[in-house]
Amino acid sequence: MILIVFYLIAFLCTFVFAVKYYNSKKVVTLDKEWFPAIPEEEQYFALVEQYGDEEANAQYTKILTSALVKRAMATITRMWDIQKEKPSLNQLVREGVVGENQLQQLTLAEEETEAKLEDIQQEAECYKDGWSKTILQESAQLVAYIRQQQQRSANASAKNSAKSSPAAKRTPKLSPEEELERRKAEADRAARELIEEEEKSKKSKSKKSK
Repeated sequence: MILIVFYLIAFLCTFVFAVKYYNSKKVVTLDKEWFPAIPEEEQYFALVEQYGDEEANAQYTKILTSALVKRAMATITRMWDIQKEKPSLNQLVREGVVGENQLQQLTLAEEETEAKLEDIQQEAECYKDGWSKTILQESAQLVAYIRQQQQRSANASAKNSAKSSPAAKRTPKLSPEEELERRKAEADRAARELIEEEEKSKKSKSKKSK
């Protein structure tokens, strides 16, 4: 009788472990639904495939480096969003409001994003010696600058709306698609400015060395 009880307990423990293992594997497959592919990353790889076999020249290099900066900016934004959500999600898990699966998904996404940032650094070094050490900092500064400009614009709009009368004509609100295009245009402009500054700095160093 004791032996039967022992086997029954062992079977139940094995079953519980199997269920937990299945659920942990299920979390990995659900991760892509929570955090879809980064469009700027796909665009960069498409450009690499398009120009990768071409003979290296200034024009192709500028296109690829600009795309890499935009990829870095989007990846950094993803990382910042994850880091912003993690403390509150940890608190919700401790309080039992949400399950640990969501926290595991967020942690997995954080690890994946860290790997993407390391890959960006390796890519940067292929274009310019030493760029791997600065590309993430430069891209983070661009993201912060764009967000700051957007916040200033939003504050100015709110202030103008408060001053104007209810009957005054208001600026129409952009649709999600239009807002996305506006942000992409700002990212493109910021990336171009960064590349131009890099080129000026490189030329200046070259003249000094002569």
